[in-house]
Amino acid sequence: MQTSDGGYVFVGSTTVNGNEDILFAKTDASLALQWAYTLGGAAEEKGAEVRQTSDGGYIIAGTSNASGSKDIYLAKTDANGAIQWAKTYGGPGQEEAKAMEIGHDGGYVIVGAKGDSLYTTDAFMLKVDASGNVQWSRTYGQENLEDRFYGVSVTPDGDYVGVGYKTIKQTVPGGTEQAMYGLMVKVSGSGGTEFESTLDKYSMLQGVAATSSGYVAAGSINNFGQPNSSQGYNIFVTKVGTSGAKLWTNQFHSTNGDFANDVKAAKDGNYIVTGLTSPQVGKEDLLLMKINNAGNALWSNMYDFGNTGEIGKRVATTNDGGYVVTGSFQADSSNGNYDVLLAKFTSD
Repeated sequence: MQTSDGGYVFVGSTTVNGNEDILFAKTDASLALQWAYTLGGAAEEKGAEVRQTSDGGYIIAGTSNASGSKDIYLAKTDANGAIQWAKTYGGPGQEEAKAMEIGHDGGYVIVGAKGDSLYTTDAFMLKVDASGNVQWSRTYGQENLEDRFYGVSVTPDGDYVGVGYKTIKQTVPGGTEQAMYGLMVKVSGSGGTEFESTLDKYSMLQGVAATSSGYVAAGSINNFGQPNSSQGYNIFVTKVGTSGAKLWTNQFHSTNGDFANDVKAAKDGNYIVTGLTSPQVGKEDLLLMKINNAGNALWSNMYDFGNTGEIGKRVATTNDGGYVVTGSFQADSSNGNYDVLLAKFTSD
């Protein structure tokens, strides 16, 4: 995201002495690195989201394994990246953070998953105040199945919209099946559920942009009904009205699979989406596209920076009307390592 001085700040993960820690870094307006820190201890920590706070500092959400199981990690820093406080939230099970936003009250809403194991989770939303004190939490999903939130947005009236997926066990000819469905939940500022919408079968939502006319979410859908296969995945976008009714959906597909990871409202009233596209098997290029308020593509561009894998994970608008994307790239596919990708795009 862009900072008040015109630079950019991002979080991710880095491996230090064999341990994975949160990477927290700041660049100037030209993307030149100004400083970078690692957050965490001897255990495994992963960064999920960073936002600039009203005092010029930053709030960072991620996941920590310091207690022996996964807990949500939240850290507040000053404008120079020095930690002012850090807290973890969790119990004997597994809790992980995937996204975070700052609420109208100055507190923080964090979404992710909570459960007993990797594949038995509920979609989880946690609200804390500006000092990190828990105000409320909510879980959504069916017992003993896999349900997760991946994105969250604050509505103009101060509520919260979380998106992800839910697993539904249902009877089919010859037995039962467990199928993935896109999930969108709207929660009031005080923690009351306003609606829970189940969307298309085999869809998964990664990001959401909340506006006064409704909530536009982006992710992927598998038309072949094979959730564990990358072949056949399309970019999936949908808009849900303020009362929870689905208004429209659309899909976009190239050759070997396309995935959307984030969506934001653009300054012109349209929406900007980032993710990845696979022009050939084993090759991933960064995708940036703009859709209008009816879900139709205004333009779509793929970017090959000369690496095997380039993935857009977060997108934000910038002060000059352009866009900034954070993600990852793989320079050498033989070692399985990814590095941070930060790209600035001009206005369209």
